[in-house]
Amino acid sequence: MSSPPQTRCCHRQLCIHQSLRGSSQAPRVHSPSNEADLSYTSTKGAIVAFTRSIASQLVSKGIRANLVAPGPIVTPLVYATMEKDSLEDFGVGTPMQRAGQPSEIATCFVFLASSDSSYISGNVLHPNGGVIIN
Repeated sequence: MSSPPQTRCCHRQLCIHQSLRGSSQAPRVHSPSNEADLSYTSTKGAIVAFTRSIASQLVSKGIRANLVAPGPIVTPLVYATMEKDSLEDFGVGTPMQRAGQPSEIATCFVFLASSDSSYISGNVLHPNGGVIIN
């Protein structure tokens, strides 16, 4: 069974981009799922599966693919779209009882782009305030 054209195109573009950059790391971003929204949750599951699949396809070329799946992170979009009452409670449901900051997520990308993660591929980092993800 062959891959759909969109997947092959994405795969090819990823390989070209990584080759031109001289990089062998392809991290992705994954946002937390909303259990009430089947479409959203299904899409997020597909992103995890895609990342793992592409990681196995690219590892022989020396390219690693990993995923970053953050929990609640305070960003300008959060401030622009949430009511003030909701902002006060944003992230308190995590074991750390707070939302994360963008700088706390950025370190995940720095790690994945560094040689410190040279033996990691097809994995998901979950900077999410201590929520256990299996």
